[in-house]
Amino acid sequence: MIILKETMTRQLKSCKWGYRANPLSVCEPCTSPLPLYDWMYLLFMVLISFVLHCIAIDINTNRKSSYSTVLMHTSAFLECSIAALCTLLLLSPTSELRLHSCGVTSIQDWYSVFYNPTLQGGTTLHCTQEVVYPLYTSVMIYFSLQIPAMIIFRPIFSNKRFTQRGVDSASPIYGALYFLPLLVLLQTVAGGIIYYSFPYLALILSVVSLTVHLSHFQDQNISALFSQSLCNARSFCILLLCFFLHGYGIFSLVISMMDISQHSIMAGCLLLLVPAPYLIYILTSKHTDPEKLDSHTVQ
Repeated sequence: MIILKETMTRQLKSCKWGYRANPLSVCEPCTSPLPLYDWMYLLFMVLISFVLHCIAIDINTNRKSSYSTVLMHTSAFLECSIAALCTLLLLSPTSELRLHSCGVTSIQDWYSVFYNPTLQGGTTLHCTQEVVYPLYTSVMIYFSLQIPAMIIFRPIFSNKRFTQRGVDSASPIYGALYFLPLLVLLQTVAGGIIYYSFPYLALILSVVSLTVHLSHFQDQNISALFSQSLCNARSFCILLLCFFLHGYGIFSLVISMMDISQHSIMAGCLLLLVPAPYLIYILTSKHTDPEKLDSHTVQ
């Protein structure tokens, strides 16, 4: 009986990478196409790293040297794009721009390390595996490939022949070397939470970023806000990025709640709400100006 138990224990093990157990506890290869919502999650992780690159570049470069700043942003875009493309080509099916998926049924799939089975004798079988393949490894590979991509492209675009004087091209690289490991740690610890909440995170980030950006303008009149945010190239690019994040969050939220193929008209109508936070801020700015509020308080 003891020998039989030991034999069964040896036979019970986790599935191979890219495999998942079926209802009969038999490991099967994951050959299902990656769902649209999972694609949106992966793209969100790509966007997060790109936005952080842009923030690091914008903080550490001279805003007067717009040409050099554009070159640095172009380098960041190429780094993220090439890292994402190489990640797709490396994963199954290899050398193809598509991915196989094991599927996600619940948040427990993301944390299989906490759900190892225990036998009657108290023996714990360590069957930890990537149940949500490829959502864990693809993001990890993408973040890892960004470092060599940055080492290759960033020196080219920050060459003194192309950039202007007074441009600090090293600080954005140092910043990336800090936030990329933090993103890996965040994906490891909170990957499942981000997977289920990234549409809301995109909406919150877009609204907060837009509000902070518009609040930096000294003149908070309606006409001044329109002209300053639309006529300035840097401000207009930030505005477009906030609009894209807001639309991305709305579209992802619609996908998570309904079949987009059957509710395409509703999804299109909801996307019309993309400029809503921008218009609400500008139209209500005169009622929330701190100077006017202070003057009313004194009176």
